[in-house]
Amino acid sequence: MCRSHKRAPPHLFHKHCYLRQDKSVRRCPHCHSTEQPLVVQLKLEMARVPLELLQVSSKMSFPQPRSQDLKAKSKTDKILAREDRAAVTYKLPDGKVISSEGLPEGISNEALEKVIEAVRDKQSATKHTTRNMYGPVKAGDNVKILQMLSMGYSPIQRFPECEGGTPLHVAASEGHILTMHILVQAGAELDTMDEEQNTALMLACIKGRSQAAKYLLQAGADVTQIGDDGMTCLHLATQSGFLECAHVILSQSHLPRNFLNLQDDGGWTPLVWACENKHEPVIRYLLERGANPLITDVEGNITLHWAALSGSRTTCEMLLNAGCEVNATNTIGETPIHIALRQDHYECTLLFLMRGARLDIKNNKQQTPVDCMAKESESPECGSILKLATTLQDIMQESKSVSAVGGQRWERIVSNDVSKGKESAPIQVVNEVDGALEPQGYVYVAKNCVTNAVPLDANISKMQVRDHEGKLFLLTVLRSNQFCFYIKKNNLSRIFSIASAMTPAPRRTPATAPT
Repeated sequence: MCRSHKRAPPHLFHKHCYLRQDKSVRRCPHCHSTEQPLVVQLKLEMARVPLELLQVSSKMSFPQPRSQDLKAKSKTDKILAREDRAAVTYKLPDGKVISSEGLPEGISNEALEKVIEAVRDKQSATKHTTRNMYGPVKAGDNVKILQMLSMGYSPIQRFPECEGGTPLHVAASEGHILTMHILVQAGAELDTMDEEQNTALMLACIKGRSQAAKYLLQAGADVTQIGDDGMTCLHLATQSGFLECAHVILSQSHLPRNFLNLQDDGGWTPLVWACENKHEPVIRYLLERGANPLITDVEGNITLHWAALSGSRTTCEMLLNAGCEVNATNTIGETPIHIALRQDHYECTLLFLMRGARLDIKNNKQQTPVDCMAKESESPECGSILKLATTLQDIMQESKSVSAVGGQRWERIVSNDVSKGKESAPIQVVNEVDGALEPQGYVYVAKNCVTNAVPLDANISKMQVRDHEGKLFLLTVLRSNQFCFYIKKNNLSRIFSIASAMTPAPRRTPATAPT
C-alpha cells in the first residue's frame, strides 16, 4: 500500500509488481513515489451467504471424503494451528534468539517451551564443571545445552572425543533434532568438516538418521560437499544401505546435473557402493531413479563386476536386466564370470552362464574363467557346471565351423526389440551371417518416410566404366548414341578428352610386345 501524503487516499498494488523493479529505482507503480510502501494483507469476508449461492448449493451433492483426504486435512489443520500460535523464543546473552520457527515436523512448540522454562527455573543455581558440551549434546540434554549456551559456551567448539567435530556433528550422528535446532539457532555452522572430512549431513547419512538429514537440508546444508576420497552424502548413504537417507537427498530440488551418477576419486558411483555392499533395496531404488550401471571406474569395472564380487545373485540379475553386458571386460581383461569363479560364487556363475557368458575369454595373464576357479572350491557343483558348459560351447563352436564349410548357417537372436519399444509388437533382430552383435547408434523411425519424386532418365540404355590416365570414368550411353562422362564428383575433368576416351587402346603385336 502506498500513500503520497497523509491526506491522500491510499492505493494498493501487488507486491511482486514492486519487487520486480531494480532495487535502486524501486517506486510505486501508480504515483511513482520512492517512499517505502506498507505491506498489508486483505481478507475477504461476507456477512451472510448470497441466496443465489444457497439455491445452487442445495441442489448439489458432494461425495464422502476418503480417509486419505481426512488425514491430509488433519495434517493441514495442524500446520495452520501451529502457524497461528506465537513462536516460542529465548534470547541468549550474545543477542542471538532461540526460536521455535523452523522446527521440523513432529516436534511441537511445547517441547522447546518446556526446555526454556526449565532453563529459567534453574538459571540462578547453574554450575557446570564440564570442559565442553560433548556430554550434554551426546545425551540430548537440551536444558543443560541451553544453560551452557547462556553462560557463553560456543556452539562451534571442537570435540576431541569425536574426531574434532562440533556439537552439530554429535547431535546429527545421534539424531537429536531439537538439539540440532537449538545449535543452528545459536550460530552453529552447517557445512563445517571434522578431521575425517565429514560434515554433519554426512554423519547423519552414515548413521542412517534420515530425519536429521532432512532437517539439515531444510536448514540449508550443502548437498554437494565432497569429503574424504571424493564421496558425497549420497555415496555415504548408499554405502551404508540407508534407503530413507538416499530418498531424502534425491528428493531435494535444484540438485546438480548428473548428481545421481557422480563418481568419487576411485570412479565409484553411489550405485557401485550399493552393489559392492549388497544393499538390494537401495540398488532397486537407484536404478528406478535413472542410475547408470555402465559407468566404469578407474580400473574399467562396471557395476556388474562389483556385483559379481559381492556374490549377490539378485543384484547381478537386476543389473543384467538394466542393460549390463555379461561379457564386459575391465582393464586387466576379466569378465564378471572371472571374478565370480575366483570368489567361488556358484549362483552368480550359473546366472552368467544362463545369460550367455563366454568361457573362452582370457585375461591379461592368459587365464580363462575356468583357470581362475579356486582349486579347493567349496561348491563341487560349480566345477561340474563349468565342465558341462565348456564342453557344450566347444561342441557348438565345432558345429558352427563344420556348418560354415558346408554352407549351413546358424541363426541367433542379437536383439529382442530393434524398435526399442516404438512398436506395439517387439521386432527381433536375427543374425545368421557372422558374429556381429546388436546394431548400435541408430534411430528407429516408426512412421513411413515419403521422399520427393526422383526424376529418372528413361532414355539411358546402358552404363560402362572406362579407364583414362589411371582414373575411372562412368560412361552413360543414351539411346540417341550420345555419351555422358562422369567422374567421382560428378564433374568432367579439364584434361579429359572425349576422343581419347572413346578411342580403343591399340592391340599389341609381337613386334611391340615387351620381351
